[in-house]
Amino acid sequence: IGDVATHIIKMYNLAAYSRGEDVKELTKSKFDAWLGIHLFLHTWRYPVREKYWEHEQFAGLNGFDLNKIMSYQEWLEVRRNLRFEDYDLEDDLKHDKAWKVRSLIDIVKATLKRVNPAPGQFLSLDEAMVRQVTMKMI
Repeated sequence: IGDVATHIIKMYNLAAYSRGEDVKELTKSKFDAWLGIHLFLHTWRYPVREKYWEHEQFAGLNGFDLNKIMSYQEWLEVRRNLRFEDYDLEDDLKHDKAWKVRSLIDIVKATLKRVNPAPGQFLSLDEAMVRQVTMKMI
C-alpha cells in the first residue's frame, strides 16, 4: 500500500498546485489519518457524516473525538481533492478508458509481480498441505 499511497499523495498535491487553489499540502501522516477515518466511517453508519465529529462517545467508548485526529473540514477537503492521476494529461490519455486509475493498476501489477515468486504460474494451498493438529496428536 506504500507505493499506492505515495502515488495518491503526489497526484493530490500536483492537482492542488496546478489548479492554483488554496488547498493544504497532503502529507503521509495526514493521508493515513484521513484513510483511517474514512474506513472507520463505514463501520457505523450515521445518516449525516458530520455526526461523527459531534460526539465524544462512540459505541459506548468515552473520549472518542475525531476532531483530535482531523477536523471534519480537513477530512472533507482531502475527500474532495483526492486524485489518482494527473488531469493535465487527460487529452493525451483519452484513448485509454481506464486512464484515471491506470497508474494505480500498474503499481498493483508491479507489486504483485514482485511478491509472487512464480509469475505466470497458479499457486494454490489446500488443507492437505497444512499440518493439522488434532487431539490425538497431542
